[in-house]
Amino acid sequence: MASLSKYLTLTTLGKGVQIVTLNDLESFKEYFPYTVIDDESEYISKVIKM
Repeated sequence: MASLSKYLTLTTLGKGVQIVTLNDLESFKEYFPYTVIDDESEYISKVIKM
């Protein structure tokens, strides 16, 4: 996951996108609203389109 996150961070550099991975949604309510994505390919597609 770390290498994927780094790749997507570099891909979106300068676009104002912040990638945050959460494992406990209740503990990170300050990031709301967020979208939960269970599929890796959908995740990559959504980030690249940002």
